[in-house]
Amino acid sequence: MKKIFLIILTLILSTNKSYALNFNENLIAYYNKNKGGTSMIYVLNRCSGVTGYLHSMLEQEPNQQQASKIYLNISSTMTSRASEAYSKHSKIDIN
Repeated sequence: MKKIFLIILTLILSTNKSYALNFNENLIAYYNKNKGGTSMIYVLNRCSGVTGYLHSMLEQEPNQQQASKIYLNISSTMTSRASEAYSKHSKIDIN
């Protein structure tokens, strides 16, 4: 059952139909209309939030620790990239 859940979740995320409640546009359409640093920061932060949420949900499931770690690594990588982009955009030291 859990493997089916992971497969369905992966399919949902790969179709990129993630919508925020206050933002009724998918990420691809948003990024195609709004090229640039700030839109990339927004997209990375939003994807980081989704993968962080998946990490926290999978961490509570038995036998899903490896999948949980994968989502945690993806989330932290996107957060780091968003921080680097923000640092360059705002001309501030990342440290």
